[in-house]
Amino acid sequence: MKNATFKIGFLILASVFIFICTAQGQDGTIVFKETFGQSEVKPFTGAETENTWTVTGDSPELRGQGEADHTGDGVGMETKSTGTLTDTMLEATVDAKGSSGYIEFWVLVMDPPESGGWTFQVDSGGGYVTKLSEETASQHEYQKYHYDLEKKDLISNLKIRFQFNHTPERMVLDDIVVVVKK
Repeated sequence: MKNATFKIGFLILASVFIFICTAQGQDGTIVFKETFGQSEVKPFTGAETENTWTVTGDSPELRGQGEADHTGDGVGMETKSTGTLTDTMLEATVDAKGSSGYIEFWVLVMDPPESGGWTFQVDSGGGYVTKLSEETASQHEYQKYHYDLEKKDLISNLKIRFQFNHTPERMVLDDIVVVVKK
């Protein structure tokens, strides 16, 4: 009976330890959140949202109809047909200083593009580097993308950039979150 009690006690202790380790891994502070609001703005200039964005191109629009938070058709920041990745860009600076962190965002491809897609890039001081992309995008509902920040990205002035290049039709970016463990 002692052996059985020991095994059960050990399993409970091991389960508690695993739970604590998992919970600690999820800890963090949201240091940047962008929902792109619920107002329609055409064209989007970068100042009408929770954060200030530098916008290149006149394609981006804020689509405020429907529900917020990547649940509605076309809610978020929408881009229309563009020529090259540098024609339509959104850039922001984030205080990502900490010991670890990640970035998540949602993308909707509303109509099948004939060509093109999008990229997500970060600049931690040495120039922009593509971290996630869908350069040959196909039509899909909102899909969540996740990027774990590298040690060099955990700085107070991390630059993030989204680029869009697609013809024809529309893509929507929504609910960008940066979480950092201090």
